[in-house]
Amino acid sequence: MCNLASQVETAKKSGKLTGDTLELTFAAYNAGLGSVLRYGMVPPFEETINYVRRIKELAATKYTATGTAEGGTVGSLEPKLTVSGGIVSTAGITPDTRYPWGQCTWWAATRRADIGKPIPGWGNAATWAGSAASAGYTVDGSPSAGSVIVFQPGVLGASADYGHVAMVEEVRGDGSILISESNALGLGVVSTREISASQLAAAGNGVRYIH
Repeated sequence: MCNLASQVETAKKSGKLTGDTLELTFAAYNAGLGSVLRYGMVPPFEETINYVRRIKELAATKYTATGTAEGGTVGSLEPKLTVSGGIVSTAGITPDTRYPWGQCTWWAATRRADIGKPIPGWGNAATWAGSAASAGYTVDGSPSAGSVIVFQPGVLGASADYGHVAMVEEVRGDGSILISESNALGLGVVSTREISASQLAAAGNGVRYIH
């Protein structure tokens, strides 16, 4: 899904696609990116149109933190994040200017400063765990609210070239975690995602946490 969103964004920038990135990505997942590119928009297939509408409805209702279309706040950190339909509002949050706007690294650094735990600049996402350990930060395999989760390249949807970083907003009793991340659904789009305990176990050392 991350790769599809990236391809959709690239196609939009080149003028091959028009429309909402999220809708186009869902459509590409359902009908194939080729069909979306052929029509230059969400293809006029009844199944695809219904799929896009249904997923957006679920995101705005069943799968929000509050179970309402209006959304609400999520996580155990302070300040909490305001979320609607799985998308995080960044209004009022001071952005970190050391990283390109909208990248995953930009958000992780921005959110750490937002909760009062600023971190240095560490380059590409895949290098963060090693750089943090060298800088004296605790880096291990146990998540905690407020830790940065570092995905090695290709792990749980991370970029095959650069890896991925995100913020752990909450650790649940069943071992699952709630994260906030940028650029999973498009550049500059900050969203939330739940990762199950079984997914984390399967990822093994491909996932590390900076505390």
